[in-house]
Order: sequence, then structure tokens, then C-alpha cells
Amino acid sequence: MEDEPSLVTIICLVLVLVILTIVIWWGIERVFNLQTPKEFRYNSTEQSVLYAWEAPVLHYQVLGSMTGNSLLNCLIREESSGDPDAYNPKDVDGRPKYGLLQFDSGTFDDYCVKKYKLENDLWNPEVQKECCQLMIDNGLAYHWGTLKYCN
Repeated sequence: MEDEPSLVTIICLVLVLVILTIVIWWGIERVFNLQTPKEFRYNSTEQSVLYAWEAPVLHYQVLGSMTGNSLLNCLIREESSGDPDAYNPKDVDGRPKYGLLQFDSGTFDDYCVKKYKLENDLWNPEVQKECCQLMIDNGLAYHWGTLKYCN
């Protein structure tokens, strides 16, 4: 038994390799539930897109489900980090998203303007909040992909 690794050492090394493989395969963001805030911000005074590379933010899961105002606040935090001027020129679905709750112009028009008869002002954070709350109350929160971080 000269300098041979013990069975415990071998098992530990295999476990470390398996864990590293899983982390790499699934992606570090999914394993550790990291979320990077929006990469693009729209600066309305300069009429240009700003690239704001930000460090990942550890996302804490909340036990139980949120409803009402808590859910609205979580969606605001997850979608725009509270920035009413947030602009994403190409979201995961390929379309641009606007404002505090990152509304798609079509969704905003269909629900906020046509269905709920709210002011047709896509950039108005108060209109976006009111519309989002109405959508939540009507079981339409699934329109936000970040809902999974708020349950």
C-alpha cells in the first residue's frame, strides 16, 4: 500500500467530477439559480441603447406562491430591476420589450388598451403596473417568463 489512493479518495474524486459535469452541462445559471439583469437599457434622453453589463445576482427562491402586489413587485424586479426606461431590443422570443414590466407591444395593445381600456402609453410605468395587476387577477401572469422566479 505505497502511495495508493484510498477507496474514499477515489469515490470523492468521482463525485466531484460528476458534479462538475452536471454544472457545466446544465449551465451554472440554472444550477445555482443565478439571473443576470437585462443587458440592454434604453436611455430616452439620448435616444440610444446603452449596454449595461452587470454582474449576476443571486436569486433567492421564495417558498410558497406569491399573489397580488407581491407578485407584481417580483415581476418588476425580475423584468427590469425597477427601471421604467428598460428596453430590450430582442427578447428571447425575438421581439422588443419595453418599460418597467417589459411589455411586448402586441400584448400591451391586446390586453392593456383593448381589453382593460387603459391609456395607450406603453412607456407609462403606472399603466404597465395597473395592466399587469389586472392580468395577474385574471390568471394571465404566465405572459411573463420570469414568473418562474416569483413562485
